[in-house]
Amino acid sequence: MQISKQTIDILSNFSSINSSIMVNAGSELQTISAMKNILAKVTVHETWPNDFAIYDLNEFLSLIKSSVFFGADYHFNQDKVTLSKDKAKSSYFYADPSTVVSPTTSVNMPVIDINFDFSQEDLNTVKSMSSILQKGDLKVTSDGNIISLTVLDKNDPTTNTFTLDVGDGDGSTYDMFFRVENLKLFTGDYQVEISQQAISHFSHKDLDLQYWIALEPDSVFNGKE
Repeated sequence: MQISKQTIDILSNFSSINSSIMVNAGSELQTISAMKNILAKVTVHETWPNDFAIYDLNEFLSLIKSSVFFGADYHFNQDKVTLSKDKAKSSYFYADPSTVVSPTTSVNMPVIDINFDFSQEDLNTVKSMSSILQKGDLKVTSDGNIISLTVLDKNDPTTNTFTLDVGDGDGSTYDMFFRVENLKLFTGDYQVEISQQAISHFSHKDLDLQYWIALEPDSVFNGKE
């Protein structure tokens, strides 16, 4: 079998969440951060023939993205995957699954209290302003009329800020906090859903790709933490 460029790119994104991955037979890929505060899941075009674990995903990606093996054929054995292209071959052995942090349960989203569209342009803007201002917090806030994203340092009352309006409010007021560094999203536009129970769901609009990202514990919805 072969692995598409899109799947390789998604694996590269997943490697920013967890440097290892456990792949189960079928067409789904999942990963979870070491802190268990970011979970990602995607359905890909490939069908993995068996379960296997990769401990150093970045190393494996460097191998399969190299000019020698990009577009290679993959043969998944019980203990290793063999890559072959033209005259070149490589054997890459799987890791012991016990050495890999992987999801063990799925997320059942609570009642959704906030939702808005989040474009790739919005994400780029937020990350750019976070870098320029050197502020690592992102506040999803509403006065009841407008939903806005504000980059700031929530622990500094004199913080410099950047604010971007992203939607219409529904009468609810809130200050829901993310860490910008946790927005490890694959390229594209997303529908965002947030529960006041401090969990969010990002759904890619063009791919069967989802992220669940925990909010910071000091988030406040309608005056309640």
